Amino acid sequence: MYSVNADGTPFRLISSPATGTLAWQQEIALNSRATHLAGNYVIGNAIYGYNYWGTDTLIVLQKNTTNWSPFYAVLGARRNIATVFASTERLAESWAGLGGGVGGPKVLHTTDYWRNWTDITGSLTNVGAVRAIVAAPFNSQEIYAATDIGMFRTLNGGETWEPFQSGLPLVVCTDLRYIVDRTRGGNDKLVVATFGRGLYERTLKRQPLVYVDLWSIDVEDGTFTHPYNTFDEGFNATPNRGMLALRGMPFPNGMIYTVPATITKPLTINAYDLPVLLQR
Repeated sequence: MYSVNADGTPFRLISSPATGTLAWQQEIALNSRATHLAGNYVIGNAIYGYNYWGTDTLIVLQKNTTNWSPFYAVLGARRNIATVFASTERLAESWAGLGGGVGGPKVLHTTDYWRNWTDITGSLTNVGAVRAIVAAPFNSQEIYAATDIGMFRTLNGGETWEPFQSGLPLVVCTDLRYIVDRTRGGNDKLVVATFGRGLYERTLKRQPLVYVDLWSIDVEDGTFTHPYNTFDEGFNATPNRGMLALRGMPFPNGMIYTVPATITKPLTINAYDLPVLLQR
């Protein structure tokens, strides 16, 4: 678990060791202000620090074994960073939501840890700020944005955006969570927090999804946080026409999944983190 000092000056990343002790230790100190953290949830080797509404500079920290290396992505004038969302499938991919008033860029997208990025604001130019972003699992074309004038969605990666407002008051939306259906029925939930009007959720129909990670040693239920640790367990739990998501690791010592010679039901097999190798 990582945290940033409350006042944000100077920026100090601290961590709590996995041994369960109460002690925190400093990971790195930088001469830049940061009040919020976002990061990659797969292996935790990339963390994004930003000063909520206060700056256009995103601090990108990448960990190589034991050391953190900082990189400063200057997103441009008036591009106040309001939120960052990291992909759960691709390590280097993430999105940033921006403030700065009506007009100008509002959503940026990167696939290389913010060395380069693309403006995917598209038709979403009439909002003052994008306060939260989530992308659907295994579909980076399907993105949801919480803004100061309600909810919006794109199904084409940001080329065009449409209101996603049915049943929701026209109110400032402040945060989002995408929740995969634990029962594997394909009834995912999008939960939105609003300013002064409480929490709302909406069902999103999609392909049922089951996760597998050979390195998992925790409780297993097929979710992203508690994946199964064998192909057979994941396969048996995946409904017809569902998706079986296998976690990969770098080769040559990467993830090698032993699979049956014949797959006996229709389903999609995908990989997250890195590619996987299937063998009989």
